[in-house]
Amino acid sequence: MKYPLSIFFSIIILTSCATTKQSKWLMEHDETLSKAKLNGISSDDKLDILMTSYALMMHQSLDFLNPKKGIAFAEHYIEQHKGLIIDILEDVNSNYSTLSKSQKIAKGIGLMGKPYAKDFVDLFPRFQKKYKFLNSITDVNRRIKEAVLEKLGL
Repeated sequence: MKYPLSIFFSIIILTSCATTKQSKWLMEHDETLSKAKLNGISSDDKLDILMTSYALMMHQSLDFLNPKKGIAFAEHYIEQHKGLIIDILEDVNSNYSTLSKSQKIAKGIGLMGKPYAKDFVDLFPRFQKKYKFLNSITDVNRRIKEAVLEKLGL
C-alpha cells in the first residue's frame, strides 16, 4: 500500500515542479521584456531584448518532454507578450525602412554577430515546425521571420 502512494505523491510533486518552473520562466521573460517598454531605448536594443527572450523561450518550450507542456508554455508566452512583440517588430521595420542599402547590410552583419543569433537560427525552424498548427504562435513567428530572418537572407 505504501508503494502506490509514494508513486502517486512523486508524480504530483514532479508535476507541480514543472508548473512552478514554467511560471518562474514566464516571470523572468516578463521582467526581461519589460525593459523594452522603457523610453529612450533604441529599436536595436529592443530587438536584442526580444530576440534573446524569444530564443530562450523556444529552447525552453522545445525541451519539455511532454509536448502539451511545451505548447502551453509557448502559448502563455505569446499571450502575455504578443502586443509588445508586435510593437517592437513594427518599430524595427519602420527603422529599417529608413536606412540606406549599406546601412541595411551593416545591420544584417551586426545581427549575425549577436549572441542569440546562432540559437535563434538553429531553433526557429524546429519551433516553427512543431507549433505550426497554433495560430497565435504562427502569427508571431511570421512577423519575426519578416522582421529578422528575411533581412539576414535566411
